Amino acid sequence: MFKKSLLLSLALSFSFGLFAQDVEQTQRALITKMTATWCPHCGNWAWPFHEGLVEDNSETALVLSMHYSGDLMSTDAGNIVTSNFGGTYQPQFFFGNVEQGATNGNADTKRTEIKTAADALNMESPLVNSGMFIYLSEDMQEIT
Repeated sequence: MFKKSLLLSLALSFSFGLFAQDVEQTQRALITKMTATWCPHCGNWAWPFHEGLVEDNSETALVLSMHYSGDLMSTDAGNIVTSNFGGTYQPQFFFGNVEQGATNGNADTKRTEIKTAADALNMESPLVNSGMFIYLSEDMQEIT
């Protein structure tokens, strides 16, 4: 009985090994905009600034816009994430959990600084890594 169990375990281990996924080792920064629906600056200078961050860092960072206040877009998830930052006003931009001090007057400089920091972080080995392949329909089209 023991030999059959061992043989079955080895066979399963070997077969799963054939289908193992190779996950690209990539470190990504987290850039978060703390925003609210009623915030006038969130929609004027901070809107194009946020779009610029997405454009600059689409390959090296995850860029989020977290609505922590306002009737329409505030969510429990936004409130939980932004409560970790301890921000006191909006809009505020965080790289990781460090507030960047972005304003209308220094937006171009901060955009460059954040891109430089995201590029540098992207060159480091990831602390944690995961990946998955999703197959759609009968033709098994791969999405990564």
